Amino acid sequence: MKATETTILKFIGGEDKVFIIPPFQRNYAWTTEQCEELFEDILTAVKDNKNHYLGNIVYYEGENNGASFSENILIDGQQRVTTILLLLCAIRDVVSDEETKKKINRKYLKNEDVDPNNLYRVRLKQTDYDNGIFEKLINETLDPNEKGKIAENYGSSRNFWKTER
Repeated sequence: MKATETTILKFIGGEDKVFIIPPFQRNYAWTTEQCEELFEDILTAVKDNKNHYLGNIVYYEGENNGASFSENILIDGQQRVTTILLLLCAIRDVVSDEETKKKINRKYLKNEDVDPNNLYRVRLKQTDYDNGIFEKLINETLDPNEKGKIAENYGSSRNFWKTER
C-alpha cells in the first residue's frame, strides 16, 4: 500500500477518474450536523489560508482501468467524498456564472466528453440504494420533494453555500 498526500479537489478532479462505492459498504448516512461541521472546517481553513485534514481515503484500482478511465474502488472515506460532491453540486446550482457551472461538472462531477457509453458519466457510483438519487442530483433532475440523506444534505449544502458566499 502506498500513502500519498493530496488535496480533495486534486484527488477527485480530472476528466478520467471514476470512483465506485462497492456494495459491501454502507449507504450514505451522514447527518446534516456532520455535513455542516465539515463545511465549517473547510470554510475556516479557507479563511485562515490553511489546509484542512479530511482524513484518510482508502481505495484500490479497479479491474476496468483502461486508456479512458481510472477506476477507483473506495474502501474508506466514501461518506466524506460523497459529502464534498454534494457541496460541489450545491455550489454549481447556486452560482450564476455558466462557465463555473460547466467547470464544476467537467472537473468533479461528470465524465461527459470521454465516456461515449455513459457507463461512467457520473464520476461517483454510489451503492444501489443511493445511486438513483445521486445520479439525479448530478444530472440536475432531482425532484425537490425527494427524501433521503443525499437529498437532505444536498439541501443543507445549498443553504450553507448561500449564506457563506
